[in-house]
Amino acid sequence: MAGFSPARRARFFRRVDAGWEVRPEVQALVTWRRHDLLKDPYEKTFDLICCRNVVIYFTEAAKAQMYKRFCESLRPGGVLFLGATESIPNARAVGLNPTSLTFYSRP
Repeated sequence: MAGFSPARRARFFRRVDAGWEVRPEVQALVTWRRHDLLKDPYEKTFDLICCRNVVIYFTEAAKAQMYKRFCESLRPGGVLFLGATESIPNARAVGLNPTSLTFYSRP
């Protein structure tokens, strides 16, 4: 929590015995479900895709396919967040702009 301002901490998190948890009203904005990255259709309305430490297990061809599909699934201004060891070498070719080390945005 060191990177969060007190105001942001208060707005999005609450103290619990084990430390911190995301406030229920924020949790209600998130949908969790299983998805096969190579087989299942992708929705087209995401503001954020977090795919951390997953693509490293795929072939280069599969990665290229997933990155393109991720881009198509993001709304304009949406963000793809990858793991620390993952990067998209030719991000602009799949329609993404690198914004920092593991973050990419759709223009």
